[in-house]
Amino acid sequence: EVNFVCYAFGQNTLLPFMNICGEGLLILLMMIAVFVYDWSIALILLLSFAPMLLIYVFGLRQKVREFGRLELEARRKQSNR
Repeated sequence: EVNFVCYAFGQNTLLPFMNICGEGLLILLMMIAVFVYDWSIALILLLSFAPMLLIYVFGLRQKVREFGRLELEARRKQSNR
């Protein structure tokens, strides 16, 4: 019982968190490299990706969260069988 709880916490919480941190660090390092190479290109990239980020944050975030909640409920029901 305890090992399953630890495993589920690691798989459902820690692993996605570490993936997000790793990808965020990679994006940050790539942006720094582009900024060192040519700051105007870095500015253009930032201005082109900012609208997509805003669309996600204000438009799609709740839908993605709801789908995640539904998937978690489905997995719980499946594991209880």
